[in-house]
Amino acid sequence: MSESLIEPVDPEQLAAAGESLVGRLSMDQLPRVKALLGSSGEAARALEAECHFRFGRDEMARLTLEGEVSTRIPMECQRCLEPVWLSLTTSFSLVIVDSEAAAEALPVEKDPLFRERRLIKLATVAEDELLVVMPQVARHPDVQECGSLARDDRLFVDEAVDAPTVSDQAPKQRPFQVLAGLKGEKGRRR
Repeated sequence: MSESLIEPVDPEQLAAAGESLVGRLSMDQLPRVKALLGSSGEAARALEAECHFRFGRDEMARLTLEGEVSTRIPMECQRCLEPVWLSLTTSFSLVIVDSEAAAEALPVEKDPLFRERRLIKLATVAEDELLVVMPQVARHPDVQECGSLARDDRLFVDEAVDAPTVSDQAPKQRPFQVLAGLKGEKGRRR
């Protein structure tokens, strides 16, 4: 069933009917994801995230929401500062809970989803799941795909850098050597 994923839904009703919801969310409907797109955010307005949600109950009769969210977004490569297109796909399995106590009672391998007034917002769930899989530092997979800024910078190129080796550097002072010397002096003062 394909529906608008913006309106809050009642997971109890959907689980009782064994419903699945399929739809698309625009980046305008995912403001926290859009904010991370930086200067590419305006170009991403036409982009969408494809979402699949399945409601049901698990073996313990707990209310569940399973699904997948996928999209392709531009982010700023942190090596060359040019756009890099990333494909994001995530699958999730959540247990819908009403309280902290219910969330704490879940097994470690189960993730809770808190609902308000018996309703959940699927756009928020999709956005949360995308934020989890977004890289903290976006960059092209290979430096050769980067713009000229990174390709011209010798630090990113797979060439030997003429950095001094450990044996070329001045000998390091051992930090506890100073303390040993002080201890020896203190013993001599008595």
